[in-house]
Amino acid sequence: MKFKMFGVLSIIALAVCSPASAQDSLANMGGFVGGAGAAGQPPPQRGPGAKAAAAKAAAAKAAAAAAAAASAAYASAAASAAVAAVAADTNDFPVVKVNGQTLTNAYVGWFDSTYAYVWQRVGGGGGKFKLSDLPPDVQARCHYDAAALARQKADLKKQADAAAVAAAEAKHRADFRIVDSKEVPVSDLVHIQGTVLQVLHTENAVLLSRDEQLETTHYENGHATSVITESVTGKTVYIKLGNVNDIVDGDPLQVVALRAGAYLYKNTFNADTTVEKYIASRPIPPPSETPPK
Repeated sequence: MKFKMFGVLSIIALAVCSPASAQDSLANMGGFVGGAGAAGQPPPQRGPGAKAAAAKAAAAKAAAAAAAAASAAYASAAASAAVAAVAADTNDFPVVKVNGQTLTNAYVGWFDSTYAYVWQRVGGGGGKFKLSDLPPDVQARCHYDAAALARQKADLKKQADAAAVAAAEAKHRADFRIVDSKEVPVSDLVHIQGTVLQVLHTENAVLLSRDEQLETTHYENGHATSVITESVTGKTVYIKLGNVNDIVDGDPLQVVALRAGAYLYKNTFNADTTVEKYIASRPIPPPSETPPK
């Protein structure tokens, strides 16, 4: 009891003499007053260890600040890139030279595959221009590829020219036929059909008994009407063909032939007989085919 009272009196004396000394003594005697600081927290550290901890905390704070600055710089750069992309999408161009005009602070308001409207934001200059007349950077923004279009136009022209040539050749083959290695208009030819009376092998020709009805076509109000103008039965004609190896007497035969005068021959009674002479025609072969010999 005396010892405890002595300790309390000593503390009071220290507090009276020096409040700071009393505070230090109380800190050092914490085991006697509860062993902890305010709110049960350990007393603050002092000496070299405390300085090292403070330096470490300062370094961590500086690192965090640097990281925050770097993040802000990256965000700023990303924002700048986004703004640049948006600016590109708005079709803005500092200068556009076209057809003798110089448009500053220009923009493309509308375009299609052939034309573009290019205006000046200040001053109102500009108008509608062909994409082919605009500078390459504006053409690219409008998805215009001059070289590709030139190749496409050349290919289309080549196809059109080939189609025109093919059509002309087809019409020529329809309008003409070959007779004795010469081209003859179809209008000069005659359609003949009948029955073969005799094959003349040495002449590559036949004597044919015609059996057909001749028709004439009339057109009225856009409608075609065929009228039989002549009936030919039993009339003998001479037809020179290119090849008669596959023809025998009695075969039916149809040809488109050119009238070539008269043919004289002796009939079964050994009498001279004169008949009409024709030379059979053949179609003009397409360019890719080799004409028959």
